[in-house]
Amino acid sequence: MRVRVRVSGGTGRVAGTLEFPLIFEGQRAFLLWESSPVANYELQARIELNPKLLRKVHGQQSQFRYTGKLELPRPQDN
Repeated sequence: MRVRVRVSGGTGRVAGTLEFPLIFEGQRAFLLWESSPVANYELQARIELNPKLLRKVHGQQSQFRYTGKLELPRPQDN
């Protein structure tokens, strides 16, 4: 599945939309930022989304649109 996210510019103007893979784990939803294979493992950089803010989209390449704000983790919190 894929999710479409609207990206704003620094001045608040809309810069465009991006599409990312979407992963569900139980009641939780994640946007897959990046994925890298390491030996027999798959390392994934994921951002958790509020599933209540996902909207189903019909007739487009992405299946969902996220209407919330993405909160990118700060490096000191990782």
